[in-house]
Amino acid sequence: MNRLSYLILLVTMLCVIPTNVHGQGNPGGQAQPPPPNNSNNNNNNNNSPPQVSFSDLLSSTSVGDLRRHASNYLAERSYSKSLKLYSRCISLEPTNAQNYLKRFKLYKRVQRVIDGAQGNAAVLKGMKLGQEINNLSEEELTNRMIDDLNSAIELLNGDPESDKKSLKSKIESYESRAELHSKNLNCTGALSDYTYLSSLPSLTPSQSQKYSSEIPKLTKCVDTLTLLKTLTSQPSSQSSETVHKRVIEFTSKLFSQMSTTSIDLLKLRASSYLHLTDKDSTYLAVTDLGTLIKASPSTIEYYELRGNAYFNLGEIDVAVNHYKSGLKMDPEDKGCKRGHKLVKGLKKKLDRSAESENLNDWDKAVTYLKEARSIIENWNADQEGRMSAEVRVGLVFNRLVEALTRSNHADEAIQVGEEAYQIHNHPDTAIPLSRAYILAERYQDGLNILKNTANNFRDHPSLQQEIQKAEAALKQSKTKNYYKILDVSRSADKTSIKKAYKKKALEWHPDKNADNAEKAEKMFMDIAEAYEVLGDDELRVRYDRGEDVMDKSGGGGGRGGFPGGFPQQHFRHGGGQQRGGQQFHFNFG
Repeated sequence: MNRLSYLILLVTMLCVIPTNVHGQGNPGGQAQPPPPNNSNNNNNNNNSPPQVSFSDLLSSTSVGDLRRHASNYLAERSYSKSLKLYSRCISLEPTNAQNYLKRFKLYKRVQRVIDGAQGNAAVLKGMKLGQEINNLSEEELTNRMIDDLNSAIELLNGDPESDKKSLKSKIESYESRAELHSKNLNCTGALSDYTYLSSLPSLTPSQSQKYSSEIPKLTKCVDTLTLLKTLTSQPSSQSSETVHKRVIEFTSKLFSQMSTTSIDLLKLRASSYLHLTDKDSTYLAVTDLGTLIKASPSTIEYYELRGNAYFNLGEIDVAVNHYKSGLKMDPEDKGCKRGHKLVKGLKKKLDRSAESENLNDWDKAVTYLKEARSIIENWNADQEGRMSAEVRVGLVFNRLVEALTRSNHADEAIQVGEEAYQIHNHPDTAIPLSRAYILAERYQDGLNILKNTANNFRDHPSLQQEIQKAEAALKQSKTKNYYKILDVSRSADKTSIKKAYKKKALEWHPDKNADNAEKAEKMFMDIAEAYEVLGDDELRVRYDRGEDVMDKSGGGGGRGGFPGGFPQQHFRHGGGQQRGGQQFHFNFG
């Protein structure tokens, strides 16, 4: 082969030899395998490392990797996974303060998430909090945060070679713990932390001012808590109303000054509200107990106390629901069982009394209402039961007075009514008492109680109407009292009036009173006249207003008077008998 041919062959061989990424030939001169077929791997062209499963990651011993992945999960709001990884870091490096601080910041983030959700279960479900976090109460979450800060501060204080970074972490840790102590109303702990911070020489002027300004407020807080401890040293059942009011005053002051969410303080104030007997205080107890239930939904005692509060307000159905909620968690809880039994018993008596009232069976209504009153009295004798006066009177007492009056038990109606009026001076109490007085023919007393009440309730429409009726009753008592003649109450319906009329007419018919004919005739005429008025809706309304509906001065017939001595009815009873020029017949249709 000549030189030219050799050169051509050499060039050809060099052109077909594959090159590496740097444009150089294969050093070994060996043929390289063909590149893999990537037709089915178009999505795997990146150079990212393979994904690691969470279970493999959790078993890793590289604290640096664990912290990095925990931070990524936190950024993705996968709070449960982030928590598990930070806890794994602590188990591997228990003497590294940063691990505790990282977990504390996670808990703090979770707390903000929960506060932002405001108890919305659907929102919280989508937050990837995990069962461990979801099962934490607000109090438990706060305690975990404080525990992590305690561990971090202890480690930072034990490091003799702390640098600027460690000092910054220490300041942040003390400040965060002081804020949590204040929120949790550990004023002594917060005061200690702020005192330490204010003594550090490396603070900025703004930091120094911030920490120093907290000290006087916390000092007052410690003093107030000492006073509270003194006030509450005796059993709450033995405390006077004044003591409970002072407790409410001090606790409310602490809430406003410290922006605290202390569970213990809230429970203390709610308990004092429950021991006061006015409705407004009971409603405030309901509010505080609602906050307690939200903060610690698994605490049965809060459901019992809130059930008691609703019982005290007379909101029976709502009270039952709260006791049921407590019993779902513990069917044998004594407080909720007792409250549930009492409330259900009261509801049963009130419902049955209402049924009897609708049937005009007033004697049965009286029986059921007396039993209801007994339940309330037993409840109020208990240290946790304080049904307000207004509720007691409205729920049972006024209805009992009305039922006793309707069943013609005037003296007992007055006794119960006077007791109710002493408890709750209100038109709703004065009106049934006035009716009881009038039934007992104590007309002036009935009018006086209404007028005395009207001094404080001038715009009460029903009260003014009742005053007019009482004045009419007083006026009628000096002439003819048709209700008394027929022996019916002023609230009697038309059926009762007709029944009473028949009975009285038969009793005083002249044929049956031959030995006392003159009195019988007069009574018989009065009975007929009473029925003429009370049996007519229009005349009865006018009569109750005090008008003279039987004015005989006109000399006319019918409703203007009785020319023959009788109203227009005829009473036939199998024939008649002449007496004094008049004939009496019965016709009871």
